[in-house]
Amino acid sequence: MKQIALMLMLALITAAAFADGTTSTPEAAVPAAATTPAVTAPAAAPAAPATSLMDEANQLMDAAKYDEALAKLAEIEKADPTNPDVFRYQGFCYKSEKKFDEAIKAYDKCLELKPTLEVEAKAYFNKGDIYLQQKKYEDAIKMFDKIIEIKAEKQLPDAHRGRAQVLLAQGKTPEGNEEYLKAIDCYKKGMETSPADENITYNCACCYSIMGDKTNALSFLEKAIKLNDEAIKAKTSSSSLKVFAPTDPDFEKLWKDPDFLKLCTPPAAGTGEVKGN
Repeated sequence: MKQIALMLMLALITAAAFADGTTSTPEAAVPAAATTPAVTAPAAAPAAPATSLMDEANQLMDAAKYDEALAKLAEIEKADPTNPDVFRYQGFCYKSEKKFDEAIKAYDKCLELKPTLEVEAKAYFNKGDIYLQQKKYEDAIKMFDKIIEIKAEKQLPDAHRGRAQVLLAQGKTPEGNEEYLKAIDCYKKGMETSPADENITYNCACCYSIMGDKTNALSFLEKAIKLNDEAIKAKTSSSSLKVFAPTDPDFEKLWKDPDFLKLCTPPAAGTGEVKGN
């Protein structure tokens, strides 16, 4: 699921992101409830020369040109070696290239530099996701639990989803579903504080879909799509959930469902109607 910008970028997503996450939204994309104050001091602003280079690095990451992005980040590191974001983005690049050992080292360096609470949580999440992909389930659980321990409110849904993925991979379906319900509870709280955020609503739909709850999955997906359509009209979003959802593995159980396809299929050219199937 969504860091939905990265995920949307991957389909966009994720990520985002679904950026720093493996949820349906990108790293920066995976979205949620109101933030709590950081418990550590934020990193110092990068030096002026590094700012333009960081913009270039971000553009390269958006284009999935990770080697070129890493080269830019290396330049920034020379000018600003204590900026946690440099190592956070290095970790993202290495992770995207499946260079997991290098990614873990980069995230560890990011954590050593005492980043903001949100960046700290994203580093833990990405380490957990790497361990999950490597089937190092105990290590993965420890990373997701770290997010809960530090009370990073924005990343709590992702922590519970990460725990759910581990438990399901271990064949512990009831326990896994219980974690998804915890994630859903977090997303619903996020909807109360950010009712116009389509990413939060979308990720809630994803959880219901994974659990096999078609009714709630389609209900929240419909709400997310309406919010997304409004954001596109307002030019605050350029990625369509109608296009992304039919490619999102979180909805795999519904990919051939007529109600899902009717909801997601974009309007036919020249009409304002949804194409039926």
